[in-house]
Amino acid sequence: MAVDYKQVYRNLHDYVVLVTGLPNESVRPTYENASSQPTQDRGLLCSINIINQTEIGIDARNYNDQQAGEDLDEDVIGDRNITASIKAYGELAADTCEKIVLGLKSAAGAEFLNTKELGYLRHGSILNISSIQNGGFEKRNQVDVEFHIKTSVTAEVNAIQSAVIGVAFYGSGEITEQIEVTQ
Repeated sequence: MAVDYKQVYRNLHDYVVLVTGLPNESVRPTYENASSQPTQDRGLLCSINIINQTEIGIDARNYNDQQAGEDLDEDVIGDRNITASIKAYGELAADTCEKIVLGLKSAAGAEFLNTKELGYLRHGSILNISSIQNGGFEKRNQVDVEFHIKTSVTAEVNAIQSAVIGVAFYGSGEITEQIEVTQ
């Protein structure tokens, strides 16, 4: 099956909720409509954004054997690395990012990610990205985490039942012919 990035976002959301203990509604994948209000008056909040998708190597193509004249199924299988940027807002933003990083190394975090077919690769430094929002200082921290995922898609390749080939010779005389090739 091709990568369902909306499902990847859901899985990352569930991972962040698991390791941080935040309520579901406090962790928001970026494809959802998030409030543009600053968070300093709303408590802690996390946002998740997939910022990079990299194809690893060349996708493999496999065809299943069929009898002559029958359609084929083509499987295209590949590997992708994705980078998720996770931002935490509020008084405990740095602690939240630390919990996310520590969860990657815990048995519960690794087991959860494995069941969702997200292979943890590496994470970046926890960055302080605090800023002034509506005249007040808002604490913000960010950590980028890289994961490996597999992708696949199956498509039907139609068999050619027959083809017409045209032949033309030019020179001292002109000869044209059509040949029909069938299975």
